[in-house]
Amino acid sequence: MDFQPHLAAIYAGPAAVDATLTPAAGGAAVGGRVLFDQPGLVEDGMVISEPSARLMAGTWPSARQNDVFALGAAQYHVREILPIDDGAERRFILAKV
Repeated sequence: MDFQPHLAAIYAGPAAVDATLTPAAGGAAVGGRVLFDQPGLVEDGMVISEPSARLMAGTWPSARQNDVFALGAAQYHVREILPIDDGAERRFILAKV
């Protein structure tokens, strides 16, 4: 079953927020929509202990560790990039700058 249309609707909806990613190696910031998780949130039965962003795999496909993720005025370094389930989504584990 193709879940892409369902995911697209989630990321276009009110739960998602606008963010930007700036490559650590240099280059222009690129915008995208993410689901931002604050520490303390319970997801899939686990308590999130550090900020993270969940996004569709096609959003920022060339993202790397140490790129700068910005959500409003808050900036974070991408500490780790993890695939989620079937690979249609990824999670960025973030560290506050």
